[in-house]
Amino acid sequence: ITQIRGEGLIIGLEVTTDKRNKILKILQDEKILTIPAGENVIRFLPPYIIEKEQVDEVVKNLKKILTSV
Repeated sequence: ITQIRGEGLIIGLEVTTDKRNKILKILQDEKILTIPAGENVIRFLPPYIIEKEQVDEVVKNLKKILTSV
């Protein structure tokens, strides 16, 4: 991760360009919906109604994914 930006739960993770698509695919396989934004940003757009436990689960999975890439 080279930068994190956003407001509220709308978060953009800037990553190195060569890893973005691989990370997006793994997130999709884990049932975490994200979209690409620009050349090297992964955008998280969670629903308006979300529980803390769901956010914690995404963070836990994201840590695991980023350490494996």
